[in-house]
Amino acid sequence: MRVLKGLCIVAVGLAVLILGGVLYVDNHTPIALRLLDRESPALPVFIWLYAAFATGATVGFALCFFGFVRGKLEQRRLQRALRDQGRELNRLRDGADTAQQA
Repeated sequence: MRVLKGLCIVAVGLAVLILGGVLYVDNHTPIALRLLDRESPALPVFIWLYAAFATGATVGFALCFFGFVRGKLEQRRLQRALRDQGRELNRLRDGADTAQQA
């Protein structure tokens, strides 16, 4: 299973590299972006596409990371509560056993 997972990762990585090369070859014309009467430096379209993708991926990973941390903290809280309730249950069972024996 590990070998298959590794092969899939290599295949996806290779596909991304090939797609990046094709995007670079087909979109090498420099353009300048305009926003609110301001103009950016003229860069190839590929650079703008790459920057937009990288920014989106970074923001997406950051949002997922915060959700992951929040979930882990909630998991710890629930495990602690479950452990405490298990201890309380054992204490009550031990108390009931000693009361029945007396």
